[in-house]
Amino acid sequence: MGHLYALQGAFLQQWRVTASRYQILMIAISQVPTAAAAAWIARASVEQGVSLSIAIGAAFVVVWNVCVFRTGFSLLDERWAGTLELNLLSRSPLTLVMLGKSLAYVVFFALVGLLSFAAALLVAREIAGIEHATAFALSLTLVVLAVVALQFLFAPLSFLVGAQGGFFNAIMPLGVVLSGFFYPISLLPNWFEWLARLLPTSWAMEALIWSINGKEDLGRVALNWLPAVGLLVLLAVVEVALFLRAERRARLSGGLTEG
Repeated sequence: MGHLYALQGAFLQQWRVTASRYQILMIAISQVPTAAAAAWIARASVEQGVSLSIAIGAAFVVVWNVCVFRTGFSLLDERWAGTLELNLLSRSPLTLVMLGKSLAYVVFFALVGLLSFAAALLVAREIAGIEHATAFALSLTLVVLAVVALQFLFAPLSFLVGAQGGFFNAIMPLGVVLSGFFYPISLLPNWFEWLARLLPTSWAMEALIWSINGKEDLGRVALNWLPAVGLLVLLAVVEVALFLRAERRARLSGGLTEG
């Protein structure tokens, strides 16, 4: 129960710092035009469900682009602010504390991402229905979990490699392409598609698109869930290992000892 309180406390503390009208305005100015442009281009497609897929993808693009950067620097920010040592002295695992902060970013900017979703829908000529509603709901849940897991990876990773601001300049657009937020990864060159298959977001987004347009049956959609879940589990294991390594490094550099 104590760990749950730590997660909740970290979430609320970061929410108070992050949630503001200024953040909403800045993200809307920088992200909404991209969503509108993508939806305008999608109007030329005759395939069913493209507009809705683009609108949903546009919301995830906001979450990805902002949260990868914010979460990526979260652990480094703790060190620079001198609060990392306090977190290490608490009984709660550092991973849980940082996860709470990361979730605050995701939830807030997901709400901001609804502006991109709405803009894409307004630009779209027509919105088709969802062919497989239950599969859509499950696929959407998997996409959310995949985005949370992927962006959280960069918190310990950037700490360990000493990332600078430019570290994320290539990661953010690359993640959008490989995750298939704006168009199916099957349209990518073969070698690029195989690279995309290493991300749980690509499998989940593909299943989401199929559940909207009904291009594949439910069995094929469900087959995409398996690698998505498997990669999510793998990511969780890697993240815990990286956080343990980051914690050991922080303890050594900060002069803290275990226990």
